Amino acid sequence: MQPKYQTIKQDIVKAIQNGEFKPGERIFSEIELRTKYGVSSTTAVRALNELVNDGYLVRHQGEGTFVRRNLNHQKAWFTEFSPVVRNASGQRLKVTERSATQVTTVVDTRISTLLGDPTEAQGLTCIHQVAYANDIPWKFQDRYILGSYLDSKAAERLESGSSLSREMRLDRNMADYPTQTIINIQALAQSPTLQEEIQSIGAMSYYANTPSLFYITKTFFGPDHQALAYLVSYDHPDYYYLEVMTD
Repeated sequence: MQPKYQTIKQDIVKAIQNGEFKPGERIFSEIELRTKYGVSSTTAVRALNELVNDGYLVRHQGEGTFVRRNLNHQKAWFTEFSPVVRNASGQRLKVTERSATQVTTVVDTRISTLLGDPTEAQGLTCIHQVAYANDIPWKFQDRYILGSYLDSKAAERLESGSSLSREMRLDRNMADYPTQTIINIQALAQSPTLQEEIQSIGAMSYYANTPSLFYITKTFFGPDHQALAYLVSYDHPDYYYLEVMTD
C-alpha cells in the first residue's frame, strides 16, 4: 500500500487534470486534507509541498494553496549529455574521465525525512564525488542514502570505484528508476563550501570566468514509490547540456 501523502498527491493532480480545480483556484487547505483523508498535519503538508515542488501548486502565506496559473504539464523526454568538451569550432573532443569518491556519515533531517526516516534512526550516508574530464574537475556531486543500505566494506568498495546501484543491491541501475529532476542556475558565490573545495584542489582557474553553475537535484524512487536516494550536483556549464523533447 502506498503512503497516504502519495494518495493525496495523486487525487489532487487528477482533480486538476479533470478540470475540477482550474488554474488560479484555491484547493483544499491543510485542515481540509487532514479531515478528508484522516492524516496528520505532517502528511498533509508534505503532500502540498511536494505538489508545489512538482509545479502543480503555489502557496501564499495567509491566503492558502492555489493551482499554478501557468500550468502546462506536457509529457517530455530529456537527455543529459556530460561531460562534453568542444573545440573552438564546436566539434566534440575525446574525453578522458576519472572521479574521486569519499563516503561519510552526515546529519540532515530534511533529507532523512525525504528518504522515509524522519526519526533519523537509520542514519544518513553521503557519497561525495568529484568528476574530472581531461583532468579538469567539472562536477561536484553528493548522493544521499539511508545508512542501512551500506556497511563499512561497501563504503570502501565505493571509494575504490564500485557502483552505488550494485552496493545497494538494486535490480537495475539507479538512473533507470523513476526520477524527479530539478535544474537551476546558481552563482558560485552562493556556495562558499563549494568554493573552498575548488580552491583546495587547485582548480579555481577553471572557474574564474564561470560565475554560475548548473545546480541539479534528483530524487530517485524505487518500485514501491519510496525515495531511494537524493542527489545534489554542481556542474560546470562548459561540460553539461540538456536536450528536451515534448509531444
